[in-house]
Amino acid sequence: MNELPSDEVKPDASAAALLRLDWYKYCERGREYHTPGHIHRYHQWYHVVRGEAVVRAGAEKITLAAGQSVLFSPGSDRELKAGRRAPAYFAAVFDPRAGLDFRAVYDRRMDVTPDLEPDLALLVEAARHPRPDDALLVQALLVRVLVAYKRRVLAQEGRAPAAQAPAPLHRTHNRAVIERVELILRQHFHEELTREDVAAQLNLSPGHLARLYRTVTGRTLHERITQLRMEAAKDLLLNSTSSITQIAFEVGYTSFSHFSKTFKDLEGTTPGDYRRASGAAWHEKDA
Repeated sequence: MNELPSDEVKPDASAAALLRLDWYKYCERGREYHTPGHIHRYHQWYHVVRGEAVVRAGAEKITLAAGQSVLFSPGSDRELKAGRRAPAYFAAVFDPRAGLDFRAVYDRRMDVTPDLEPDLALLVEAARHPRPDDALLVQALLVRVLVAYKRRVLAQEGRAPAAQAPAPLHRTHNRAVIERVELILRQHFHEELTREDVAAQLNLSPGHLARLYRTVTGRTLHERITQLRMEAAKDLLLNSTSSITQIAFEVGYTSFSHFSKTFKDLEGTTPGDYRRASGAAWHEKDA
């Protein structure tokens, strides 16, 4: 995949009330991506949007799939490189203000939860298409996401009370299962993934998992995997120079014809026509 511009966005002084943003950016990297070990005096948050990255935080080696993040502690030695699939990522370097303390989440893998997905999407959009008023938005979203991560970690470790009274046990359990399913699907939709694979990771029977997921979400696991693949394919069609065949493989299809038919059935147009209708400058050979 060709790399998109990776210019760092330098916020103005207005973004210094809660944390001082040094820079933030969105990048798409190739398989050769590697940032050698280095030390930065500020916090650095690194979130994988697509693909996979392998990072080193001090002596700890962490593999990050899509939807996973790490907050490097200030002054730590860090190294970043591509995993098995070329990564796209959002990164920000900042200095917390106003007594913000994120030590609970330093140098550890963090999974995005569905409630934070809209905020992460806004962060990526602000870095990809910066506007004059985005600095405060990025500041607020970063604080929101990192505070949510911190509260979740503290609650899991029994160091903070629950934010609200617990729901009935079965509802709490079902919600937790669905959140874990969503994480698995987002991290592995590009692979050959069956309901048996997902159920095995949750220690549930495939039949029970399928019924529970459909009851809670109103759709099947297969429908959700297909939706995630189509979302990723549309993003790549509009924002990468990869051929359509490459995109089909990238999002999990082993057959170009199957990908093309599924795309047309769901979107009402072929992948090539979808790309051309956007006015994209690149028109690769589509098969």
